[in-house]
Amino acid sequence: MINPVHTSSAFISAHSKHVTVSRDGCLEFVNWYIEENKKQTDKLPKEPISDFIPTPAKFGDERTAEWTFFLDVLNFSFFWDDGSSYIVEYPNGSGTRFLGYWGHIAAMQRALDENIPFLSAKWMSECTVDDLRKFYRESDDHPENVCPLVETRVQVLNEAGKVLLTEFEGSVTKMILSCNRSAVALSMLLSDRFSSFRDIGYYPRPLDNQPSSHSPTKKFGESPIIPTEWNSPVSSADAERVFFHKRAQIFPADLWNTFKNTRLGEFTDIDAISMFADYRVPQVLAHFRCIQYSPFLDALLRGQVDYACGKTKERGIEDISKAPELVSGCLLEEEIRACSIEALRLVVELLNEKVETSSAGIMKKMNQVEMDFYLWGWGKFNINTMTIPAHKTRTTFY
Repeated sequence: MINPVHTSSAFISAHSKHVTVSRDGCLEFVNWYIEENKKQTDKLPKEPISDFIPTPAKFGDERTAEWTFFLDVLNFSFFWDDGSSYIVEYPNGSGTRFLGYWGHIAAMQRALDENIPFLSAKWMSECTVDDLRKFYRESDDHPENVCPLVETRVQVLNEAGKVLLTEFEGSVTKMILSCNRSAVALSMLLSDRFSSFRDIGYYPRPLDNQPSSHSPTKKFGESPIIPTEWNSPVSSADAERVFFHKRAQIFPADLWNTFKNTRLGEFTDIDAISMFADYRVPQVLAHFRCIQYSPFLDALLRGQVDYACGKTKERGIEDISKAPELVSGCLLEEEIRACSIEALRLVVELLNEKVETSSAGIMKKMNQVEMDFYLWGWGKFNINTMTIPAHKTRTTFY
């Protein structure tokens, strides 16, 4: 089965106005990564929530699959408007705090300790706002502090539970097995049956006489940004439907990783899964110059809105907190995500070519899932070293 995410990202990348994939930058990163691997400095620190991740040996296959599904159903938007992250203190009173996505996993571990049956489809389908506020509380001392979008998460969870009950007898395992070991088929099923996984949009069709961004007749980033490119989703009129499927793809990828490509995590086409286009991995790719932003987009992400819109010749003082939120489905957000997918695909292609042609056995081949996991972790542990800000988008898709 062809993964439509790759087709969409190639189309957007070919016509992108403000983001481009740099082959030279991708190759430079590959060379850096190989050297890190040789020095054995490519290994990331142990994640603080690693002990909370269940294994089939301890949790059982079915329960591990349920845990992974719940993890990915609500894996979105763990930051506040000021850029700070959602916080969970666990264990309560310990002073140990987990931020963002790690806070999500800590909240799941706490709920297991409290014997909340949150992994069942019935509980998900009947979950209330009060239930989820308790689930996502920062601590017993601060139950009023919860994660963003609680009401939206309840709607997402209720739908997930109802779809499992009505179409798969409440069984995550049956849903997985219905896809015949195809990771792409599972991601497509999630997008088709669960609206919160339906991470799709539209991108303008180019005019017949409009050169692609790869054409020598077109100068990259020559046009200032117009507000509708960040504050409005692209209209479906005269546009191609495009697919991103961040959370829909990460579910089979997480199963593959947790089950080590066996049993419920065995997929024959895992190499067809793309990068999971969120906000952190694009930031890392931009840091390593695998993707490059136009001067106008770079200025917009730094809060230099007037310059980005061509209203002044001076950039002025950078203030990232004043950078506008990129509306989900807007042109700029789609270009950042699509070009990131293309760049990571190219990175893996170039890396594997070097592995194949090397007589020294430098390292094993990687797929896009493994490289995405590495870059996300690298970005999490090196967030203070990156000078290019991440884009801000409030969405249930990531």
